[in-house]
Amino acid sequence: MTTPNVEPSAAAGSADVPTQRLHIFSVLLGWVQALTRSVIPLAVLFLQHRERGGRLLPIIGGVILLLTAAWSVASYLATRYGLSRDALLVRSGVLRRQSRVIPFGRIQSVNVRQSALQRLFGMAEVRVETATTGTDSEAELSVLRWSEAQALRELLVAERRTALLGAASARAVSESGAVGVDGTRTTGAPEAS
Repeated sequence: MTTPNVEPSAAAGSADVPTQRLHIFSVLLGWVQALTRSVIPLAVLFLQHRERGGRLLPIIGGVILLLTAAWSVASYLATRYGLSRDALLVRSGVLRRQSRVIPFGRIQSVNVRQSALQRLFGMAEVRVETATTGTDSEAELSVLRWSEAQALRELLVAERRTALLGAASARAVSESGAVGVDGTRTTGAPEAS
């Protein structure tokens, strides 16, 4: 996995953050998932129309195959992710575009999961969770190579640790009541008289 180089001045949500797509296998996986969601409606349709000749069934089936394939390709093209110096950026959505900026310090956990199909092809899914996401993941990068998923997980965990250590040391400095060059208290609690 190549980690994009980002200038320190680039904001996490800006268009300057280099992004990359998921693995091309996400098209096939998305198509299979869409087809599995279509199986029950197609079966009902087939059972209702097979006694009437069912001449439209192959046409309807073909249209569904084409629409789910087109949707999978569009979803693949619309989903991108990138790393700035202080956040993970995830852009997704075909009809409803979403752009999520997840500061490293807000990340609670980074999980790598594999479905049976992903395991068969050496792929994995990275799920990033924050304290504010509830039951859903803040970001799901559904198809990456196993090695890329592991490397991204390690990078996000390390960046989270660095962000939390930086926040803790900044908090410690502000609470300690640092003394300026002229001898006056610069931050922290007011001096006791």
